[in-house]
Amino acid sequence: MSYTLTVLKDKKILIIGGSSGIGRAVAAASLAYGASVVIASSRQPKVNAAVELLKKDIQGEAGVNVSGQVVDIKDFKSLTEFLTSEAPFDHLVITAGDLAGGFPKPPESGEDVKQLDRFMDMRYWPFMNAANHIHRNNLIRPGGSIVGTIAAAESRPMPGVAFFSGVLGAIATATKGLALDLKPLRINAISPGIVDTEIFSSFPPEVRTHLMDSTLQKLPVGHIGTAEELAEAYIFAMKASTLYNTSHKAYNLIVFIDQCQFLTGQIITVDGGGNLA
Repeated sequence: MSYTLTVLKDKKILIIGGSSGIGRAVAAASLAYGASVVIASSRQPKVNAAVELLKKDIQGEAGVNVSGQVVDIKDFKSLTEFLTSEAPFDHLVITAGDLAGGFPKPPESGEDVKQLDRFMDMRYWPFMNAANHIHRNNLIRPGGSIVGTIAAAESRPMPGVAFFSGVLGAIATATKGLALDLKPLRINAISPGIVDTEIFSSFPPEVRTHLMDSTLQKLPVGHIGTAEELAEAYIFAMKASTLYNTSHKAYNLIVFIDQCQFLTGQIITVDGGGNLA
């Protein structure tokens, strides 16, 4: 007997932050599972490069497409116009985030406060604004979902990252609240541990090296996470139906089995066991 698994066949997925890191890995995994994908990022060159890279993965795949748009998620109009223009769709994934050289610190001046506001504008408000706009305008098809991104520092803060952890905590709480307010739309979030992606490339080299080395020493799995490993958690949160093709000498049968329709308001931590260390 043989089985064919097509988790996201014929689904349309929007991925904000899909030009690099975890977002691009989610896009690649979604395409591999049969979905069509629209990635969004703030810079056209990054969007173009990511789309070209992703297209190489789907050459010859019928019914699977990938495209990209430039979106400023800090701008309410840019964000909501993007969502409206791509509707209807099945899932929205938000992985966008910028640490700009390090974790945000408590403010010591008015300019510091503005920088922290920009951090909220990049992380918290896009998640809230997108979810409410989608629900208000019925942009997602039945059975669809929104998957946000926080970080394991939300539940296990490190010294010196209290503000960062606080913002993540706000998103975690919003995930649960939105799941109630926007039902039956499913709202979940993935909480990655330290993952080796481009987001840490802006850190001073010695800081990045220390962060990776110290994390590695504590992880039960024995390695730093990859974007591809994290992508599978997003797929799990999104998938609505699984197509099994069963072939047997006595019969041919196609069976659809619903999955994850019971998952909402949840934070899925994928940190290599870092919260245990």
